Amino acid sequence: MAHITKRSDRAKPYIVRWIDTSNQERSKGFVRKVDAESHLIAVESSKLRGEYLDPRLGRVTFREFSEKVMAQKVNQRPSTRARDESYFKTLILPTFGSMPLQTIELSDVKTWLAGLQARGSAPATIRKAYQLLAGVLAEAVKERRIARTPCLDIRPGDLPKLEHTEMRFLSAQEVQELAAAMNPKFRPLVLTAAFTGLRFGELAALRLKHVNLLKRTISVEEGMTDVKKRATRPSDLSRRRPQGAQ
Repeated sequence: MAHITKRSDRAKPYIVRWIDTSNQERSKGFVRKVDAESHLIAVESSKLRGEYLDPRLGRVTFREFSEKVMAQKVNQRPSTRARDESYFKTLILPTFGSMPLQTIELSDVKTWLAGLQARGSAPATIRKAYQLLAGVLAEAVKERRIARTPCLDIRPGDLPKLEHTEMRFLSAQEVQELAAAMNPKFRPLVLTAAFTGLRFGELAALRLKHVNLLKRTISVEEGMTDVKKRATRPSDLSRRRPQGAQ
């Protein structure tokens, strides 16, 4: 049963002692008796509602917990993992890395977002960094390390707006003129990219065995990603070259 004891020899003489959900005794000191009584009531009420959180779990730093969350993402593409790790290292951890999860507040997140905008980070970069931060804190809620993530109170207006620019598409004639102006060794790359719609990673992984001139087809069987080192991932995509492509 939770109870309060008084130790006059301590700076915080009123000690609240209680049994947590794992049947372990916990304690916390308070200067005033009224604060100790309030804490005792809050602890017992949270246990009855099934909302009790072990305070030790929220003391883990954001850096330590984010590393655990990242390690659990086993199906990421190498390029995506490299991007996320870079965002954590340069944009997120310098602010939140040493902070215990339970101490991160809404004001901290808003100040961080404002700081990124002030330093000139691109809106898309800020939004992605925020998504990563919010994802880690959401996992902390799922693991009952914190009761609620402050990111739930971030409104659309707190994030920078994305500016949409109209894409520029070349006509077939312009593609031919561009290819003609290129170094001859790059002309097949330009023409293939323009008339097939393949992504650069797919183009970079193409080999002669993937091209069938008689059937006018290109088989996309691999993709190449350049991160710290080149990595090749298989793909089951297959695309037919349009009629008239050269």
